[in-house]
Amino acid sequence: MRYHIFNVGDILNPLRVNRLFASGPKSYDGLLEDSLVRSWISVYRSSGTRDRYLRWLNALCVKSGLSPRQLLDLGPDEARRVVINVVQAYLREDKLVSARLIQGVAKSFFEYHDRVIRFKRVDRIRYASKKIAYEVIPTKDQIYRMADAYRKEGKVRLRSRAIILCLFQSGVRVNCLLNWRVGMVRDQLYPEIKVPVRL
Repeated sequence: MRYHIFNVGDILNPLRVNRLFASGPKSYDGLLEDSLVRSWISVYRSSGTRDRYLRWLNALCVKSGLSPRQLLDLGPDEARRVVINVVQAYLREDKLVSARLIQGVAKSFFEYHDRVIRFKRVDRIRYASKKIAYEVIPTKDQIYRMADAYRKEGKVRLRSRAIILCLFQSGVRVNCLLNWRVGMVRDQLYPEIKVPVRL
């Protein structure tokens, strides 16, 4: 039986663990059979952008009940109405980002194929400004009490304690902490710990 050894970065970042598994079929695979979609999406070099745009074009087609060819065959006013109906459905669910993406993808798809789709000023989706939450900065005493809560034996508890203390004592962001490896400090830990440990 084989076991996979996860490092701290894998445990903290589930996206890295997900790379161990093969992905299944994409929701937009059927769209890629259409030459109109293939030619449009090939313009984008980033695989992340291609994936995102294809997902939202697929969502537009599914919710409108129209194929990419049928969307392009619509007149400018009818195309705008269809896209706005889909956008309104997302807005009713308070999904502002999704609504904006649908508009952006539709505009990109239409413009690539030399079709006109214009959104009126009232169609533009504006983000609602959020109030800044009250920020609580824990004291040194509170941090050590949080770390002490994980004092019991066990690798997970030891890891949690190390994360809390590293974040507090170093002041680094979580992304930076995820990239730390034992090899960076091994020579400062063995045979004796050199204080302070420098990265």
